[in-house]
Amino acid sequence: MLPEFRRRYGLPRRPTVASLDDERARRIRVGGDPITFEAIVGTSSDQVAVAPGVLRRTWREGGRRYFHYASDTPINNEYGVFSAGYALHEEQRGAVAIQIFHHPGHAANLTRMLASVRASLDHYTRQFGPYPYRYIRLIENPGAGMGVHTEAATIEYGEGFSSSIQATPRRTGMSSLQSSPTESRAAGGACRLRPRTSRERGYWT
Repeated sequence: MLPEFRRRYGLPRRPTVASLDDERARRIRVGGDPITFEAIVGTSSDQVAVAPGVLRRTWREGGRRYFHYASDTPINNEYGVFSAGYALHEEQRGAVAIQIFHHPGHAANLTRMLASVRASLDHYTRQFGPYPYRYIRLIENPGAGMGVHTEAATIEYGEGFSSSIQATPRRTGMSSLQSSPTESRAAGGACRLRPRTSRERGYWT
């Protein structure tokens, strides 16, 4: 609420930035309270749409392809919606589906990426408790950038990040992917993600 409205209704002043000692403020999530998410995404017939939640069904109609996603666990109210000519590499780790949506020609490092996600899920489950979602998704987007970004149980990464993974693990005992903050934010900080605003993207058409 804007300060002038608080004054008008006789409400006490609220600081713009909460004190670091304010324990209640520390629990405020980016985007507000968690939401239950459901969406039907339509895209080109040769593309795959990716949105938060579990994929309930997919079908074709009128020359287009449709995907129905719904969350079974509340997610942050900021998320990404993607559409591209993705290939999907998937495996199950206990109750969690590990999914990598990637450019079909960028498959060289999938084995190492999966190994890193498995190790991160195991480690952060021991440290923080069970992972709260049924899936964790890595979603590639175009561009030579090295950045990664976490959203509602997803990790968005650029093509440059994918190609940067070293051919051999470092002697730290962790792969270069695992030693990045990527999985620590998604697996270890699953309930504390700081995602960007919702958006729709189309790639590799």
